[in-house]
Amino acid sequence: MTRASSKTGVVATGIAAALAVWLVVERHSDNELRDESAALRQQLCQLEQPSASPPLTSNADSDELENLRREHLELLKLRGEVGVLRDTMEKKQGELAAAQSQNAQMQTLSNAQLKADWAITSSDLNVLKHIGVACRNYAANNGNLLPTNIGQIQNDKYVEYPTGVGPNSYEFFDYGQPLPTSAPGYYPLARESQALLYPSGQWKRVYLLADGSVQIGTSDDGNFDSWEQQWIQQQAQEAAQQSVPPSSQ
Repeated sequence: MTRASSKTGVVATGIAAALAVWLVVERHSDNELRDESAALRQQLCQLEQPSASPPLTSNADSDELENLRREHLELLKLRGEVGVLRDTMEKKQGELAAAQSQNAQMQTLSNAQLKADWAITSSDLNVLKHIGVACRNYAANNGNLLPTNIGQIQNDKYVEYPTGVGPNSYEFFDYGQPLPTSAPGYYPLARESQALLYPSGQWKRVYLLADGSVQIGTSDDGNFDSWEQQWIQQQAQEAAQQSVPPSSQ
């Protein structure tokens, strides 16, 4: 083999090797391109397919929405209750204002009635004081015995009855016999025929005592028997205490 032939063979071998390498690289590149093309096709198919609609809300969102709805309903309910309470309050305020106005009117009437009743009581106090003077005058002319009825002193100059009041407005106590002027001065001698009911609900009655003084009796039910007994007992006890010598107390 000549030198030229040997050189030609080496060159041919080099060219063949280069071609082989190029073919390998080219095939590898072609495979990569093919894989990339397949991946792109798959992605394109996925993009072209309609995607499933995501759920509108998650479980947490559903719970939140339900709570909001419940709170809204509760708020509407509370608003309705507030309206009812407001109407009730306005009604009660109206009733209270009417009651206060009525109470004020009743208080005014009560005060007026109280003044009128006290005027009657005061008048009877004065009349009985005059009757007491007449009783003393009668006793001075009748053996120191006090009268037992209004008729015995009705012509006395000291007894003057106001308008609407007469001898029948008063009555004497019946002790079975005339009281002497020496009788205990706290003994009731005469009284109003009719007790007077005051606006407070308490009954009052004016009494003339044996010593010529007057006293106003009170009762819760219009019965003065208890008051008369207690009055006599209390005055008797006080008189007994006053009569005891200081050295013996």
